[in-house]
Amino acid sequence: MVAAALRQEVASPDGFAGLDVQRTGFGDWSELIAACRADGWALDVAAYDRPLFPGIGKFLFERTGKFLFTESFEVQRLCKQLIGTGRKLGFN
Repeated sequence: MVAAALRQEVASPDGFAGLDVQRTGFGDWSELIAACRADGWALDVAAYDRPLFPGIGKFLFERTGKFLFTESFEVQRLCKQLIGTGRKLGFN
């Protein structure tokens, strides 16, 4: 998959649920991982404009499991998720 097509997929207003390895042009996940490691996990320049924590929209993630890389995760929702996860793990 060319970089521009991947950027377009990630920036889709419908959200992004993750890579389909077949669409990346690699035969399987092992090949993709090896290519990323060989590249030193280089950060695409376009990624600097994306939020550190992708947004989940208005209940988008709950309905679809997709993230919005063009919006930042709402702090209140992030904190609520972190607290909930900590409690499930047994932390106060």
